[in-house]
Amino acid sequence: MQPQDRPQKTAAARAYLSQQPGQHGAPVAQPILTRAQRMLLITVDGQRSESELLSLARSLGLDAAVLRQLETLGLISRPNASEQAQQRERAAEQDRRTRMLAAAKLFALELASRMLVGQDGRLREQMRAVQSESAFWDWLAQCESSITLVADAERAALFRHRVAANLPRP
Repeated sequence: MQPQDRPQKTAAARAYLSQQPGQHGAPVAQPILTRAQRMLLITVDGQRSESELLSLARSLGLDAAVLRQLETLGLISRPNASEQAQQRERAAEQDRRTRMLAAAKLFALELASRMLVGQDGRLREQMRAVQSESAFWDWLAQCESSITLVADAERAALFRHRVAANLPRP
């Protein structure tokens, strides 16, 4: 393994760890790990580098070959560099979209509150349930309807235009 690698648990490792230590009825082919090896395997999460895991292994009294042993047993694997880069990009994109949604929700709620002048309690409650972009757009339609009822269609259209203009582009 290269120092920049970030080993991950395999499906076999997750199945192994889901069993209680010493549980009867486990398949014979499963490896038997020491308590220290099991503790190390638990910490393998695809986020820690090999050097971090080796440091943990040493603190558990294990030698440097333990990661190779776990890999040989099929309990950990390491994605290649392009897979790791793709995983980091997906995580960064998801984080960006989550922050974008949170900012958009706050902006839209503030604007709706001003346009509804104290009649936004129901929309505030509904906004708390918005966790996706599609739910956000549904919630915006409800805001528009409420603004149309309280003010008029022109103000509702202005609301939608201002919210759309302030959304960062994906």
